[in-house]
Amino acid sequence: MARPRTPLSAHGTILVQQLAPERFRARARYRFDDGSLRQVERTAETGPKARRALQEAMTKLDLSARGEIKRETRLSDLAVRFLDSKSSRAPRTVETYRQTIRHLIIPAIGDLGVHEATTQRLDAFIRAVTEKNGPGAAKACRAVLSGMLGLAARADAVRVNPVREVGHIARLGAGRKLSPSTCCRSSSLP
Repeated sequence: MARPRTPLSAHGTILVQQLAPERFRARARYRFDDGSLRQVERTAETGPKARRALQEAMTKLDLSARGEIKRETRLSDLAVRFLDSKSSRAPRTVETYRQTIRHLIIPAIGDLGVHEATTQRLDAFIRAVTEKNGPGAAKACRAVLSGMLGLAARADAVRVNPVREVGHIARLGAGRKLSPSTCCRSSSLP
């Protein structure tokens, strides 16, 4: 059976060897985000110092890759990227997006990871916004979330945009029952 592949942005076993008196080398294979597996190494006066230097170097490699949108990316961080991607839009539009994110989305669901933003959770959030703030605010939230999660889908952080399946946003008063005489009027009926 074949060995499992090293996950992206991860490393294999760290090996430390003495090269000379007071000269140690720590090395490991690191899998970069392009899929390549390359050797990374650092040297220092002692084995533990060389190991720490290598671990710090690999942490910096991992942090540089964190600029990407991943499944674990929080919606609040995704919102920042979304706003950056919309900077060429009209200033008033961007400000509307910013206000929607700041006042409605982040306080309620900003700590969710992209993979946790399921259709069911987003539908419940949109319904809550509709009840509390009205259908206009709910439609604004749905539009912004659709753009945000569309960005995540294009980065392969989610398979499909979960906002696409969120239920219809009803107008206020749409739940009223109409009497048969009101809803069935027609000029052709007696």
